[in-house]
Amino acid sequence: MAGGTERENGADIQVISRCAHILRQLEPGSRLRLGPLAAELGIGRSSLHRYLSSMANVDLLERVGDGEYAPGPLLAQLGTMALSSMHVLDQAGPAMRQLSDAVHESVVLSVWGGVGPVVTRVETADKLVQVLVRVGSQLPIDAAQTLVFLAFLDDRRVVDRLLSLVPDRRAELEKDIAQVAQDGVVIVSRIVEGLRTIAVPVFDSRRITASLAVIGTTAALPDDVRGGVAHALIETAAGLSDQLGFAGPHPAAALLT
Repeated sequence: MAGGTERENGADIQVISRCAHILRQLEPGSRLRLGPLAAELGIGRSSLHRYLSSMANVDLLERVGDGEYAPGPLLAQLGTMALSSMHVLDQAGPAMRQLSDAVHESVVLSVWGGVGPVVTRVETADKLVQVLVRVGSQLPIDAAQTLVFLAFLDDRRVVDRLLSLVPDRRAELEKDIAQVAQDGVVIVSRIVEGLRTIAVPVFDSRRITASLAVIGTTAALPDDVRGGVAHALIETAAGLSDQLGFAGPHPAAALLT
């Protein structure tokens, strides 16, 4: 009897693990296709079809075509709940407001969404011309916040997988990522014409948990990692990291001296 229960529990764990592996194959704007996914995962088409159908029945996935699946409403709901409950969001609010008031620019917090950073909190400056960033936005691979995550993520397989999606730009991005890992801060002015972003990592006790960024116009925001805005941003990220249990010095701490 006990042996049967153990086997059943093991089977249940295997099913959960397989479903999680399937969900990890989701990419922004893409769909899961039965044939290619079966080949990728090494699963028989009939077995995979049962998994996908069951996940669609509970709204983790949504059928969008013959043998095609997209993220379902329950998955979106769970993702939103997970992001909103992260401890860093509670800690970051007052510090972001203070930073925005100090530098007179928009301050943006992003967390890792599995395939890239997602904007989770924005504090705008109290001035005539504001830079607005929509909460929930998925940031592109060459955004400053994305480069910060790719420099400090523990799972380098995730980094390799994302870079494999842009083979024509891989060498350039790898160079940028290495520079961010060395400096602990990055400035990007190429994503939206006329705008500049300075971004740094925020750590908890175990790993990078968010990226913190100041966004402004190229006319107002200096392209200087040792300037006053970058200095205030690094100090804020280092303080947040301390509050979240990070034990080491912030990677950009050398720029504060």
